[in-house]
Amino acid sequence: MLSSPRYAVLGCHDLPAAASFLGVLGYTERHRGTLAADAAGALYGLAGPAEEALFLPEGADDGGLLLVAAPEGSTALSLGGYAVDVYTSDIEASAAELVAAGATASAISRWELGDRPFAECRVTGPGGVAVVIIEGSSRRASLLDGDPARRHSELQAAVHLTAGCDAAFWPRLGLVQLYSQRVVDPVVARLIGLDDPDAEIILDLFWDGHGARVELISFPGLDLPAGDSAFTSGMRSGVFTVPDVAAARALLEDAGARVGALTDSGLRGGPAFTAESPDGVHLEFWTRAEG
Repeated sequence: MLSSPRYAVLGCHDLPAAASFLGVLGYTERHRGTLAADAAGALYGLAGPAEEALFLPEGADDGGLLLVAAPEGSTALSLGGYAVDVYTSDIEASAAELVAAGATASAISRWELGDRPFAECRVTGPGGVAVVIIEGSSRRASLLDGDPARRHSELQAAVHLTAGCDAAFWPRLGLVQLYSQRVVDPVVARLIGLDDPDAEIILDLFWDGHGARVELISFPGLDLPAGDSAFTSGMRSGVFTVPDVAAARALLEDAGARVGALTDSGLRGGPAFTAESPDGVHLEFWTRAEG
């Protein structure tokens, strides 16, 4: 079985500017290098080598973001990677600071899931880095809990827009479905970027109790276009670290995923590969040293 994602991969068309943006979130560069052409082709379908940089929250070894140089992608709403979720202790201050760092931001949306209030804002930083910042009284444990001076958390979720949810697939990997929630709320529709304020929205959340969650958002009454088939700027995938790459590949294939070619990357701990779930979610797998 797999554990929840430890990082997320995002395509980025302006790495230097994105680095400054992530600095406002409290993420610092921990590694920078060039992904070899053969690995860039196997993982992302790129025609040549790609610069990449790993950013982690200060004081943490996971919960970070890997930015990989990519062509600029479309900003139109479409199926595929949507954003990463990060908690904030002060959403108004966060939005203002991120805009000052070059981001564009949606209006702050306030809504409730059950009886739990949330305030959310989607910001798109330089290079196409999309982050949803969230403030809420009900949230899982994070780095915010141990440091009152810290404003932003580690990675909380890799968010994807999908045509539906294959609810049987994710538990076969070891992730529990925390909820499948139907929402019809103009505030949420506006936050996502939908034209129809009364659109039916389904939120599916999967997690194993550790790391980040996998969030799928689907729209039964809408027909969103497919996203870029090529690797471009924007949220791409959650990263699962596994001690046995061969076993992970076998598990994914048995569960119905489409598994990509195996390659090698020092940053990724050795053997690495990508996969696509039956509901169209991109996944990436790195080697984790046992112990």
